[in-house]
Amino acid sequence: MRVHLRRNRRLHESNVFGSASEMLFANKVMFGVRVLSRNGRDANRHLYAFYLPWDNSIIVYEYRQLGNKGSALPFVKRGVYLNLKGAKIGQVYTLWDIVVGRTLYFRTDKQESLPSSLKEKPVIALRVTSVEEEAQHNLLFAGNFLFLFLYKYYGGILLFL
Repeated sequence: MRVHLRRNRRLHESNVFGSASEMLFANKVMFGVRVLSRNGRDANRHLYAFYLPWDNSIIVYEYRQLGNKGSALPFVKRGVYLNLKGAKIGQVYTLWDIVVGRTLYFRTDKQESLPSSLKEKPVIALRVTSVEEEAQHNLLFAGNFLFLFLYKYYGGILLFL
């Protein structure tokens, strides 16, 4: 006679580990952006971007609400992008570049998912409107507690000593 042992398979009593991609996406910074355009339809798109610090890549999604269902469609594909204007021209975007009010520029020639009104231009400009600040601070100041304390104490003003 064979005895079957019943195992308790409830979620809260087991060790469940996420996949490798879930663990990588845990260390990301989400930020909101909007298109700088005179076209009202383009300017009012709900865009959310992710900065992935392990390879300095950025991906932008457009969020659409259709009835009760919401979907995120790729707007700017994942890649490592360079500063196209300003003092840091030619340098890769880093976490220090993700600041509210900053404009990020992307070339449109290799972006298949952009609407036709934006593909006509060689470069699109996306203005950062919101940043997940806690995740950004955790990645920027990991291991440097004194710098983090001074940053928070002085109200977010960066001090370079």
